[in-house]
Amino acid sequence: MARGRGRGRGRGRGRVVEERVEDSQASQVGSDGVSGMRAGVAGVPAGAAGIPAGIAAGAAGLAAGVQTPNDRLADLLAVLLERLPERVPAQAPVAPVGVEVQPRVAAAVAEELPSYLRMVEQMQRLSTGFFSGGANPEDADAWLRRMERNFLSSRCPAGYQVDIAVHYLEGDAHLWWRGVAARRVQAEMAWADFVREFNSKFFPQEALNRLESRLARLTQGNRSVREYEVEFNRLGSFVKRAVEDESARVQRFLMGLRVDLRNRCMVRAFCTVDELVETAALLRRV
Repeated sequence: MARGRGRGRGRGRGRVVEERVEDSQASQVGSDGVSGMRAGVAGVPAGAAGIPAGIAAGAAGLAAGVQTPNDRLADLLAVLLERLPERVPAQAPVAPVGVEVQPRVAAAVAEELPSYLRMVEQMQRLSTGFFSGGANPEDADAWLRRMERNFLSSRCPAGYQVDIAVHYLEGDAHLWWRGVAARRVQAEMAWADFVREFNSKFFPQEALNRLESRLARLTQGNRSVREYEVEFNRLGSFVKRAVEDESARVQRFLMGLRVDLRNRCMVRAFCTVDELVETAALLRRV
């Protein structure tokens, strides 16, 4: 009986000792885990990328032991919460955004430049006539001058002028232009190119020479002074090269007056043709 009690007490004491040893080891391991976790958090600077490593060190210590006291765990979480908001994640580089053309700017530019059809309508409102050709160079020159005047009145862009002029060609004149377009690109022609081609066909140098001869032989005849002035200015508009300055024009007009008026006007000098016309018209009524 005594042996049994002795063995029982011995075995019981052994178990108690073993349990105490295990509890001591677990407490030691838990303490080490908590200490490691504290060290990991305390050793990481605020906002640094090394916070996950500190957490891992502490978690490894806890994983090898048992549950820690609630107050210790609360302290650790409080420290972590103080550190984590200070960490700012690195931002990825942002690609530069290209500058986009504002639709309003493009629309404003488009409104400033009138459309081709709008310019054709404007030319129609200005009573622009068609040109069909013919042998009279004065008609060709009159049509060309009217086109230029209407371009100026309608503020027609230079890029539209050739196309609009071609639009107003018909008959023989349009057939002639088809030949020009076969050897030249219409889109690449400026208005000066069109005028040069047009005059070479419908107002050649030979026609200009005839008008110069008519101006040189022009006299008042049976016309009034005003009628003589109109014809003088009309022919002079074709042959501006023949009369270079105003004094030459005055002399030419004076020599074309009737003899009686010419003799009366020669007693004084005139600076302009208009001044000579007014004097001659006044003397004619006297």
